[in-house]
Amino acid sequence: MDLPSEAFRDLRRCGPALFRYVVALLLALCSHRCMMFAMPVWIPEETFPAGAALANLFAALYIAVVASAVQAVFLSILGAAVDRPLWKHKGAADSIKRFFFLWLIINLILITLVDIQARLFTADIKDLAAFMEFVIIAGHVMAIPVGVCIMHWGAFHWHELVEALKPMRRLFSMMLLPIVVGFIQYTLASGRTLAMTDNVLFNILFLTLTDIPLIMIDAYIFILVWRICMHYRSLPPETEDPFDF
Repeated sequence: MDLPSEAFRDLRRCGPALFRYVVALLLALCSHRCMMFAMPVWIPEETFPAGAALANLFAALYIAVVASAVQAVFLSILGAAVDRPLWKHKGAADSIKRFFFLWLIINLILITLVDIQARLFTADIKDLAAFMEFVIIAGHVMAIPVGVCIMHWGAFHWHELVEALKPMRRLFSMMLLPIVVGFIQYTLASGRTLAMTDNVLFNILFLTLTDIPLIMIDAYIFILVWRICMHYRSLPPETEDPFDF
C-alpha cells in the first residue's frame, strides 16, 4: 500500500468534506485569536489581574470546546467520505455524542501543557520549561493518531481504550509517517512567531492565512492514520503463542 499517495488521492476525492473541515476550524481559530488580541486592550493585566486571568481561562476553554466540536463533527464527515460505506456518519448530534469528549480531553491536555510551560518561563525555571517543549511536541504529534484510532474504533470508552489503540502498536512502523508529518507541522506552526510584528491586524491576518496550509496538513495526518486503521481492520487477528513465556 502506497500510503502517502493514497492519502493525497483521498484529499482530492473528498474535497467537499475537507473544505468544510478547513473552514470550520479556521473560523474557530480566528475567533479565538481575535479574542486573545483584544483581551489586553479591554482587560489590562496590570489593572485587572484577576479579570485578565479569568479572561484567559475563558479563552482557553472556548477554543477547547469549539475546536473539539469541530473535530468531532467534521472529522467524522471526512472519515466517512474516505471509508464509505463501512464507516458511517450519522449526523452532527451523533458525532458530538461519540467523539466530543474525546477531542475535548486531548485539546485540554495540550492547552494545559502549553500553560505549564508558560508558567515555568514566567518563574524563570528555564531548564524545566525547555524539557516541557519536548513533552508538548510529543503531545502534538500523538494527539491526532490517538484521536483518529479511537474515532475509527467507533466511540470513546475508557475500558475499550487499549483495543482502540491497537493499530498504533501493531502498525507502529506505518504510524511513523503521520508522526513525522505532525512534527513538521508543529515546526512550521512554531516558526510563525518569527514573523510577528507590533501590528495586531497584520498578525491576525498572517496567522489566519497560514492556518490554512496547517489545517490541510492536519487533514492529511488524519487521513494517513485513518488509512492505517482501515488497513489494520483487514488484517487477521493476532494470535498468542502459547509457548511464548
